Amino acid sequence: MKLHPNILFVDDDEESLLSLIRTLKALGLECHLHAAFTKESALKLFQESEPSVVVLDLHLDKTSGVESGFALLRQFLDLSKACRIIVLTGHASVEHGVRALALGAANFIEKPANAQHLAALIRDGIAQSALRNELETYRKKSLEGSSFGIVGVSEATRQLMEEIAYASQSNLPLLITGETGTGKGLCAFSVHSLSKRSKENFVRYQPTFLTPDLVNSELFGHIKGAFTGATETRRGLITDACRGTLFLDEIDELPIETQVSLLGVLQDKKFRPVGSNQEQETEFRLITASNQNLAECVEAGKLRRDLYHRIAHLHINISPLRTRKDDIPPLVSHILSQLFSKEELNVVQVSDDAM
Repeated sequence: MKLHPNILFVDDDEESLLSLIRTLKALGLECHLHAAFTKESALKLFQESEPSVVVLDLHLDKTSGVESGFALLRQFLDLSKACRIIVLTGHASVEHGVRALALGAANFIEKPANAQHLAALIRDGIAQSALRNELETYRKKSLEGSSFGIVGVSEATRQLMEEIAYASQSNLPLLITGETGTGKGLCAFSVHSLSKRSKENFVRYQPTFLTPDLVNSELFGHIKGAFTGATETRRGLITDACRGTLFLDEIDELPIETQVSLLGVLQDKKFRPVGSNQEQETEFRLITASNQNLAECVEAGKLRRDLYHRIAHLHINISPLRTRKDDIPPLVSHILSQLFSKEELNVVQVSDDAM
């Protein structure tokens, strides 16, 4: 997100617009504020400043009325997918606001605008614009080839990439579901790599077939003498993941005892290594994955209900490849190019019949 984003105000009433801008500055709106009083100057400033948010008065022209504002709204939307537009409407002109929303505006507010309300809408618009820019960057990466190994042209894959980009901008726990082999681990790593935690550790753990004591030891660490065989103190994966991302694959396989401890860590950001009385602080992004129906696991007593609700704030479901056959040709080409570049395979193309 830009440190001081550009905000463009468009209104033919110069005096009232400048007064509004002064009020917003007094409220501490830390942005570069630009004012335009005609359609022509508005378009020029829009292209020069690339604003994150536009505050647009619909009634720009006395001759054409609100249609002048609607025409400019359409032009702004054509010029930028990321810019968020807040429309100013006349008193009791809700229908104009609704029409603007249908065209693609982010919000509308009646004139005279409440400055505090407008400032809140602008701040929200800045955040939305930044997220849309992230999404566009991610789309461009995907069109150039693979995005961290995610390859595909189907609508389902494009939607997946958007969901990954959205999830990467949050610190909330993320649950990824899908059949075995759909790429849940790759999805988790992509979210981490696009996030602000990308320079920190991405720690993956799969608890299958281990006893509760071993799982607790691997996750939380242990002190020397904590149990038979604990000949030295060992740090856990939660410590390794501090400030980064902890990816727990097959979360439904986590022992119930460990689930209780993990829930405590998520709530309090503190944990105790096995055998220790000393609490340690930690902070990490949790991503979990499963190929099971977790709602059914909850009903079967395999997964704690409170933990399930805690880990599923955000949810991405990956559809199997058989439902997105358009992805097969580019995926095969990607795999072959990787093998060919490593001199592991001499095949340079695959016939249509083989596809």
